[in-house]
Amino acid sequence: MNKKRSLLLMVTSILLLILSLVSLCVGRVFLSPGQVLSMVLGGMTDSTPSQLLWQFRIPKLITAILAGGGLGVSGLQLQTLFRNPLAEPFVLGISGGASLGVAIVVLAEGILPFPLPDLSFVGGACLGATAVLLLLLLVSARLTDSRSLLILGLLLSYIFSALASLLVYFAPTDRIQQFLSWSTGSFRGVSLAELGYFSVLITVSLGIAFGLISALNILLLGEEYAVSLGVSLPKVRLLLVLSSSLMSGTVTAYCGPISFLGIIVPHICRLAWSTSDHSWLCPTTVVVGALLAIAADLLTQLPPVMLPLNTVTTLLGAPVVLLILRHNKL
Repeated sequence: MNKKRSLLLMVTSILLLILSLVSLCVGRVFLSPGQVLSMVLGGMTDSTPSQLLWQFRIPKLITAILAGGGLGVSGLQLQTLFRNPLAEPFVLGISGGASLGVAIVVLAEGILPFPLPDLSFVGGACLGATAVLLLLLLVSARLTDSRSLLILGLLLSYIFSALASLLVYFAPTDRIQQFLSWSTGSFRGVSLAELGYFSVLITVSLGIAFGLISALNILLLGEEYAVSLGVSLPKVRLLLVLSSSLMSGTVTAYCGPISFLGIIVPHICRLAWSTSDHSWLCPTTVVVGALLAIAADLLTQLPPVMLPLNTVTTLLGAPVVLLILRHNKL
């Protein structure tokens, strides 16, 4: 069984590499695979194709890989933590909290007489995501019905979206346009200069998530059993909150609120690899999440118009969610 799983992971990884090459080739200006490989191996030059590749397409590709993998792992963590198959940052209102944090920063930039730090968007988004996740943790201890938690998450999402829209309404016109463009979702918003910040934040949060693999496997057996084995639930919850909110907040700050990837990726991995073992699910959700993120980005570039990323992820994810609802009878 492990050989089959390893082979499937290898095939998926190869597919990810192929799709990554396609992503670097495709765009308004087509670059052949030979050109791309030559420019990647030769480094950045002053030529227009080289500048296009290194300044725009490579940052977008790395952003898509990290964002897709981060959202997949974040959804996996939340589904295990809340023991709910539909838990993920967007559905539970965590992305809505991050959006509200970004909206507050947008409004502050238009009011304050001095510029805010470069990472203010990230800080606002992470604080908003953390606040919502802590609220959900507090409320979930009093709820026994998983549907009630989903309804609460959706309610919070609508409330925070309304508050964000209200705040942005009072922002300067140029900031309103910036916020509206951000809210549709895109992997193009991370520049080469910002890629370092983005990569470090996602990598650190993924590192925390991988460090919790054993604890997550024990949590599958129930909290009482986990405590009997010496697992510190407060510590595990705190680290899960930190990891998940940092991932979802960072992705939301840089790429906008991206829906459904956090739900569908863990379920695809559980089905394909036939396991609930997080030592398999964590790495596979990174690979499959990255693969789906790149595929969604490629679909946004289908002629004749550029589609919003959130439109594509919703069209991909909604049928999967319906299947999950039917299977779990939620």
